[in-house]
Amino acid sequence: ERTITELRDPAIIREGDSYYLTFTVFPFTHSDSRKADRPDYNSPPGIMLYSSPDLKNWKFEKWLIKSSELPDNCPYKHRFWAPEIHKIGGRFYLIFTGDNWIKDEYNHGGRIGAYVAFVGVADTITGPYGHITWLKGAGCDSTLFADDDGKTYAIMPFGNEYIQEVDLSGSDRGDIKLVGDRKMIVARDNSDAGKKTSPDYMEGPWMIKRNGK
Repeated sequence: ERTITELRDPAIIREGDSYYLTFTVFPFTHSDSRKADRPDYNSPPGIMLYSSPDLKNWKFEKWLIKSSELPDNCPYKHRFWAPEIHKIGGRFYLIFTGDNWIKDEYNHGGRIGAYVAFVGVADTITGPYGHITWLKGAGCDSTLFADDDGKTYAIMPFGNEYIQEVDLSGSDRGDIKLVGDRKMIVARDNSDAGKKTSPDYMEGPWMIKRNGK
């Protein structure tokens, strides 16, 4: 456990009478900040879970993933950006960006610094999250959304924002995949809003359904 003085990418969901928080843990370093002489190669040390009854008072629950407990060749041993938990079909799915800063060949992306998304599954919100699997084709800050018709989607930023159906039915076998066509849903050039601002990249998508929309 540690005292949290600063966090990034907070993601909060409610389960039962409590709210649960995951986030990017300090240090907030990119892979080009990799330092072999620093703990965890100067990467965030893992994914922490906090709970609160009122969104004001927070209690540390546990580490969901801890870098120091993972083998050296684990493809998600470092970074742990933007973790989120989503409840889908009565189970809980942890999605996050990660890679391995020890060797290029330990990474699914084939190199240190590749933007790779991983998904794990648990029967309770506090875990343990198992069968952590590479979601091929999804990248940094990918999020999940379950619709009322039983279909689940990944919303992914690749400059613009895109949506694509995702099949999580094989999570317990480590078999998850994007299916169907990928569709752009928000353009970074703000053409739909008549604005001139055009960032290089839009981050951190999150989708909800409310009142049929």
